[in-house]
Amino acid sequence: MVQDEAAALADAVAARDAGADLVEFRVDEFFSGTRDGGGNLEEREVDTILRVVAGSALPCIVTCRAASEGGHYDGDDMARVALYERLGTALPGDSGEKDPPRSVGVRGNPPRSGGPPGGAKEHPPRYLDMEFAAYSRSANLAQKVHLAIDYPANRREMRPGLILSMHDFQGRPADLLRRVSQMQSEPAARVVKVAITARSLRDNLELFDLLVENAANRPMIALAMGRFGLMSRVLAPKFGGFLTFASLRKGLETAPGQPTVSELRDGYRFGEIGAGTRVYGVIGWPVEHSLSPLVHNAGFDSLMTDDWDVSGTPTLRGGDSAGTQGQEPATECRATHDAVYLPLPVPPEYEHFKATLGALIDHPRLDFGGCSVTIPHKQHLVRLARESIAAGDEVEWSIDALSEVCGAANTLGGERDSMGDARRALWFFVAGHREYGRRHGHRLHGQQEGGQCAAAQPHQAPPESRCAGLQRRVRHPT
Repeated sequence: MVQDEAAALADAVAARDAGADLVEFRVDEFFSGTRDGGGNLEEREVDTILRVVAGSALPCIVTCRAASEGGHYDGDDMARVALYERLGTALPGDSGEKDPPRSVGVRGNPPRSGGPPGGAKEHPPRYLDMEFAAYSRSANLAQKVHLAIDYPANRREMRPGLILSMHDFQGRPADLLRRVSQMQSEPAARVVKVAITARSLRDNLELFDLLVENAANRPMIALAMGRFGLMSRVLAPKFGGFLTFASLRKGLETAPGQPTVSELRDGYRFGEIGAGTRVYGVIGWPVEHSLSPLVHNAGFDSLMTDDWDVSGTPTLRGGDSAGTQGQEPATECRATHDAVYLPLPVPPEYEHFKATLGALIDHPRLDFGGCSVTIPHKQHLVRLARESIAAGDEVEWSIDALSEVCGAANTLGGERDSMGDARRALWFFVAGHREYGRRHGHRLHGQQEGGQCAAAQPHQAPPESRCAGLQRRVRHPT
């Protein structure tokens, strides 16, 4: 939220240094929309916003969010559009050149002063964000918005693009698909943004489908807010999301459930996530406090290949060769370990667990590889496996002897074969078996933290059964 010019510019520098690609200036607390006796906007407010945009260290989005969609602006919409028009028609300061050169930056951003005011006096933002509800309410308002943006009828260099957005802080609107279709059909929209409040993890999957099945082939942002929405933010690059939002630091969130830039990049390996990334996690309630994501993602990161020696043998971080002691060189190391591990909050009832885990397993594009399971769902995992086996899914499910005796398990693992169908192509094992590794000729790699191994081992448990952590087939130096 922009409240002070110097602080806003300093935060833009900090965001750049933290690895952000763009910065959003939320001006809805700062901009009042008041006019003087001549009908002009309050000059101090407008000039301050212009200087912040001109001095930003990153390409920027300017948003004056209406109170009706979670923002702070409750003034006249036409005043807000007048601000956007002023921003959209801002020209770069006179640099002494007829055509200012474009600097090399994120997505070819235009030249910027990169520091505090004193160079270019004005500069348009990269994007302006307007709610679809306000835009579509009045043809006159929409026409004025068109004057501020890069619109087919008035194209000129360096006009900002329009992010046409909708937000629902109560849940998923019943007409979500209709709204998305209407926004995508608007010629003025450079980017379409959808933000809903997830009611469960399953709402994230619908947003992923919206990103992939983008009929208009228009850049799109689809995010879920609240405690169930982190998955949509972390996995946005996997499904082609245009961008995801993160706060610079704790306490500066502009939407519920927003992580920080450092959490995204350092904790969830955001820069490494792509279409082929496999998804793992820890299911529990509550689960946000778990250190498992930090531990597992650090492990995945350490197994990525950094360097290759002249013989073609990959070198793992830390300097250990991946082809030692007669093992075949792990030439597929990077692809094998393209993975991320997430907290997966699932309410305590069995019905929630069954529906959510089934949806994660069956989703054809998620690449769900398995999960750790902690309280209160360890018994639910065995119950689900038993019900599936009783229903005829013996090939797809197996329960090891220890979990069978305990009636509880802490791990679900699986692989897809080449069949492609999610349900029929997946098999699962619960709190895996040492015999699995010997039987398939692969070493099992596992990590555990905290209560993930809390399923007790009774006296009658077979000696070959062990609590095994999140297990995957990997090539790993011995």
